Order: sequence, then structure tokens, then C-alpha cells
Amino acid sequence: MFGVQKTPWTRIHALIELMAVVVAFVFAAMASSWLSKDHFILSDFVGILQVPVLLALIAYAAVFGSESDFYSCGTLRYKAMIRKLVGMTLRGGGVFLGLLFLFGQIHIGRTTFVLQIVFLFALLILERTLVRSIITRRQSRGEFQRNVLIVGTGTVARDFLDDTMNHPEWGARVVGFLDWGERSLLWSYREVPRIGTIDNLSEIVLNRQVDCVVFAVRRSELNRVEQPIKVCDEMGTPAMLLADFFVSRIATMRIADLGGRPVVMYSPTPNREFGILAKDIFDRVSALFGMIAILPLLLATALAIKLEDGGPILFRQMRCGLNGRRFLLYKFRSMVINAEALQATLMANNEVKGSAFKLTHDPRVTRVGRFLRKSSIDELPQLWNVVCGHMSLVGPRPPLPSEVAHFDVWQRRKLSMKPGITGLWQVGGRSDIDFEEWMRMDLQYIDEWSLGLDAKILLKTIPAVISGHGAK
Repeated sequence: MFGVQKTPWTRIHALIELMAVVVAFVFAAMASSWLSKDHFILSDFVGILQVPVLLALIAYAAVFGSESDFYSCGTLRYKAMIRKLVGMTLRGGGVFLGLLFLFGQIHIGRTTFVLQIVFLFALLILERTLVRSIITRRQSRGEFQRNVLIVGTGTVARDFLDDTMNHPEWGARVVGFLDWGERSLLWSYREVPRIGTIDNLSEIVLNRQVDCVVFAVRRSELNRVEQPIKVCDEMGTPAMLLADFFVSRIATMRIADLGGRPVVMYSPTPNREFGILAKDIFDRVSALFGMIAILPLLLATALAIKLEDGGPILFRQMRCGLNGRRFLLYKFRSMVINAEALQATLMANNEVKGSAFKLTHDPRVTRVGRFLRKSSIDELPQLWNVVCGHMSLVGPRPPLPSEVAHFDVWQRRKLSMKPGITGLWQVGGRSDIDFEEWMRMDLQYIDEWSLGLDAKILLKTIPAVISGHGAK
């Protein structure tokens, strides 16, 4: 935290572990050939295996990069590191498997795929154990140890000292506390003494060879740190501000940069920028290839709708997306032409609580439309919404503007992520659940989001669509 985890090291570490992905794939292919399961030779790696290796790199880079502390060797205990490696390797394998199917790389057999995961996990464990042992050995000789001075003696300061003592792998040695004013009695905490006041800052930094000053203060004391931080700046000593900022029950807090100014950001959505980027790329590429793959089905559906009543093929409806931005959602038309005008006459029979409208035996649904809804084929044009970036494959249900207008304050949070074609509501009952349950599931998805959760929902959507459970 205070000396080892520098940006150049992080990049080198990331490069080494991506190289491990390639090495693991080579070992897996060779071992599979030796076991007479898949037959590969070395020249295949510049031939038919080029694309699978590239897909493996993309999959594992996306998953590894989605965890902000994945490349931080010194901040995790060994058991926690093992658990994280198991989870990240399996998730990477899941994304890799999905990409193999998406790009038609069916020549990669199960044996090669499983061995690749096993070899990669073994290589990552070996590499990280070696790095940790090197760091530990050098720390025992005093290297990577950073002398830390804590300004403050309150709860924030004491909690920080507890954390540093509970995590020796951080490489911090606290030399003492500084208080804001004189005390009549000597004071220490966990054998770390109070060694002066803020007026002694420059003298102590010079004489104690302080590598970093941590200002652990209460919110009410924030106005007192400006001048001491300037002193640290003039002396060339790094300073950290650790304050008991307001802690949100929902949002995650992080420090961001706004035009060169540091800001404290409270984000109600998952703070995994690399993972969100990987999700967006995967969504758009998958939706585009999906539309191409099912083009005959799309054309056949369009013809059936046209032949039934000669009306429009597509149903366009305004929906609200990310942060309330409006967009046109596309579906295959499954109702009569004037369906929206007729809805007012049916509101008394609405079967869903809240502002949504659902009716089991809706008289507006056409014969073709009944089949399209039961099979969820009517949803397929939304793939174009995904390609355009209005929606994701997985996400909250896209609400109508009329629904958003009646949202309670807590319900507005569902607009903090892109809506999806499928989601927890799709695999958890679809139209059999009421409006409040829809909202709860959407917020649960936002709070628990991960690439692994998206993969799980996509896999569960298939049997939900086949069974037609809850479709109306």
C-alpha cells in the first residue's frame, strides 16, 4: 500500500499474468494431445488456435481487470488470495467459454478447455506465491517498509493503526501520533506513542525519516489540514487524507479527479469501470452476431405478422434508459394496430399492482402475437437497441415514461444502469411477479452486479424462454 504497489509494477504484473494465460493454453493443448483427447501440434498455434488464444486473452483480461485490487500482491492474505484466484479463474473460464461458442471455435474440446483453467490456476498460484515470498523476504530486511506518521489521535486514527497492524503485508511501520494541541498526560495506543503536536510536524518528518504522513481526522477537523499538507508538500513528503466522510447505505465512495480537482464520489452503481466496459463491448458484439445468426427467423416472423393483418411489423415504444434517457424500444408487433388506444378501456382489469399494465387474456393480442409472446420471439428486435447502446443483454426492465413519472424516490435508482432484454425479473417469474417485486429484483441486480451474474442470468434465460413460464 505504501511502497510496493506502484503503477509500473501493476502493469508488469498484469502482463505476466496474461502471459500465463497463453502458457496455460499451450500446456493444455499439448497435454490434451498427449492424452489422445484433442490432437494439436505446435504449428496450430499460428493456425487454427490463433483465434482461441486471442479470445482467452480477452476473456481473462476483462475479468482480471474488473477487480481493482486483483494485481495488488501485498494487500491480500494467502487464503483470501487463493479464494480470489479460484473465483476469478472460473469466471474468466466462463467468459472464455461464451466467446468460444459466440465465435464458433468448436474445435476446442472439453479436455483442452478444462486443462487450460487448471494450468492457469496453478501458474497464477505459483507466480503470486513467488512474488509474495520475494516481497516478504525483502520486507524482513527493512526494504519496502515505510515509516508512517499519523496526524490525529481520535477514532479514525486508532482504527487506521489497527488496520496497519492487522495487515503487516502493507509494509507500514507507524512511528507515532501527532495531536492538534498539547495534552497534560502522556498518551499511547497499542504501544505507539503520541510524539508531539501538529506544530512539530516538520521537525519530526526530518528526524524520524517519515515516508508518509496520514491525516486521520474527523469531518469537523478537515479545515485544519490545509496548512500541514502544504508543509508536507514543501518537504516532498507524501500525505494521505483519511477522514470519516459520510458513509452511504447504498452508494460506494471513491476518490475521483474532476478537472484536476480531487472529489469524493458516491456511486450507486458498481464501481467496476473495466467490467462495465467489457460488458458493453460483449453486449454489442454478441447482439450484432446474434442478429446475423437469426436473420432467417427475423424475416419469417416479419412475414407472418404482415400476412395476418397487413399492419406494421415492428412495435415502437418510448422507454427510459440510463439515467432516464428516452429511446425507442423495438419489438415485433404482437397486438392489434390500435392497441395503445384500447388500453384505457382495459385498465380496470389490470393484474399488476403499480403503474405497469399486464392482462393474462388480453383481447388486443393477435394469433401470431400470442405465439411470439409465449416464445419471447417478439423481444428479438431489441437486439438492435443493444447494438445502438440503448440497452444491454442483461439489466433492469426498461420502464415506460409514465411508470417513471410515478416512481418513488427509492425506485428512481433502477435507472442508474442500462436496461436489459433479460434480467432477474425474466428468470424469476416474468409477468407472474408484481410491480414492487420487479423493482426489488432490478435493484438487487444493480447491487450484486458482476460479469458472472450476467452469465448466470443469460444461462437461466434459455430454460425460462423455452418453458414460457410467466409469459403473457
